[in-house]
Order: sequence, then structure tokens, then C-alpha cells
Amino acid sequence: MAASRSDLVLAHLNHPLVAMATRLLRAEVWGAGHLARAASLLVADRRLTDPVLVAYSRLVLVGADGKRLHEELFPAGGWLRGSSFARLGVTELAGFLDAALGPDAAPQQSPLAIRAELSRIWWKVEASVEAAITARATERELSLQRSLGKRRADEQTRTTSLLAGFERSLRAALIAQDSDQQLTFADLDVEERTRLAADRAAWQQRLDALPAERDAELAAIAGRYASVRVLWFPAAVVHLVPAGRAR
Repeated sequence: MAASRSDLVLAHLNHPLVAMATRLLRAEVWGAGHLARAASLLVADRRLTDPVLVAYSRLVLVGADGKRLHEELFPAGGWLRGSSFARLGVTELAGFLDAALGPDAAPQQSPLAIRAELSRIWWKVEASVEAAITARATERELSLQRSLGKRRADEQTRTTSLLAGFERSLRAALIAQDSDQQLTFADLDVEERTRLAADRAAWQQRLDALPAERDAELAAIAGRYASVRVLWFPAAVVHLVPAGRAR
């Protein structure tokens, strides 16, 4: 979408601006903001033979140490025929949402009568919508749990590699300092000798502590992934109505 746009900039998920935008959006959704969390839209999609009711929910995976391991919004929805609700498959639902809310879509708010009817029957379908959310959240949980093992292994490998590189740097610094001392130590004054000795002692102490630090880091990673909590919260409801229903 950004390839043909000069007013859009791609940013990494860990970029401070993205993090700030995420915090603001989260505050609007879950706080006392002014973001509407329900919409009923007229959609010009011939595949839409009946209204479709969609609930977006927030899924969060939290490690044993409280660190957020994963966060996403996922949709779950189905056909709304009268006061009955029939869950849609993931692919079919995604197709309807892409057509209704994609970059080329031009949805309009449905008439007041349609919105009033949805409010009137909501209590009859609420339990079915919640069941669809739970089912989809469970599916996502199982899929993500399978990928967490690889993510844990990758994190452990990255930690081991970083600490190994740090260890090599410390050893190289110690060897270089020993070589320099052999050539120049006699020419140094007392203060410089004391500073060099203190630096060398600090580097050696840091080097000696690395094995225990590595073991602690790896144990912390293993513990983080040993007990993962899965949480989900409904965030918004979208009602897709065939445009012909407004006539």
C-alpha cells in the first residue's frame, strides 16, 4: 500500500513512534477515550447476501515474568440472519473484511433503522458472538504456542551469541593491554599505572562473571516461556450490511 504513496512511511514495530501510537490507540480503546467501538456499514459486495457481524478482539500472550510475548487484533464473525448467528470461516470472513474495509473500499454508515434493529436483537446473538471469539482465540493460541518454542530457542541462541561476542572482546582487550604494558609500563607514572590496573581488574571481574550471567539469562528465558498466559478481550464490533438492504 505504501509503495505508491508519498505520504506514508513504513516503520519498524519497535520504533518509538509506533510504540507511542500503539499506546495512544490502546488508551482510546480501553480507556475513557472518544473512539467508537461499534459500526454498522453499508457494503457494496455482491457476495454479501446477508449481514455479517464481526467482533475484533485483542489477543495477548504474557510470559511468566510479565513480559508481553505477542499481541494482535483478530476478527471473528458470522452471518446474521434475523436473530440467528452462523460463524464464518477465517478465509471467507477475511475476504468480506478486505472488500468492506480495504484501501479501495467506500463504506457508508447504515440507516438508523438498521442500526436500531441490530441493537434490538443484540442480546439474542451476543452469546453466539462470544462463542465465535472464544473459538477463534483458541485457534490462534494453538498456532502461536507452536511458534513459541522456536522463538524461545532463537532468543536463547541470540543471548548466547551476544555474550560470547562480549567475552571475546573482553579477552582481546586484556591481551592487548598486557602487550601494551610490556612495552610502556615502565614509562607510565603512578596514576596511569593505577588506572590501567583498575581497568584490567574490572575487565577480568566482568569476564569471570560471564558464565553465571549467561546461565541466569538462559534460565530467565526458559522460565518466561514455561508458563505463558493467554488473554483476550473484545475490542470492537463491525456490522456489514449489503447495500441493497438500504433501499
